[in-house]
Amino acid sequence: MSRVGRILLVTAGLSAAGAVLGALASVGALTAVIGVMAVTGKAEFALSAEALSVAGSVGAVIGTVLGPLTAWLALRRVALGRAMLTTTAATMVGAIVGTPVPFVGSIFGAVGGFLVATFWLRRHPSAKRVPSSSRVA
Repeated sequence: MSRVGRILLVTAGLSAAGAVLGALASVGALTAVIGVMAVTGKAEFALSAEALSVAGSVGAVIGTVLGPLTAWLALRRVALGRAMLTTTAATMVGAIVGTPVPFVGSIFGAVGGFLVATFWLRRHPSAKRVPSSSRVA
């Protein structure tokens, strides 16, 4: 396989992972917000299949674009699993924090959380370096 073919294949994989993780983050954030609202007695609407579908679709579209873009441009030196876990968690937190502003607040909050995690990971690419003498061959 040529170099360009490998790049396209990796980019397609990053897009697919971004779509899945974006959908999971948005659905997870929506579920958490509605759960908290239900417990506190402030639920304005119930969790429905339509709401989950819209949240998942929006998250998937944004993740499809931002996943490979940040992986190639900003997070090349960060372990893939660490980058995915950190950005997904930050996306969920951002969406939850942005919830008081209807619909658009959650989207901006999610993207903001994602970008904060991206910048943080870029500044701290590895949690701990393992000395080369203790690596398993």
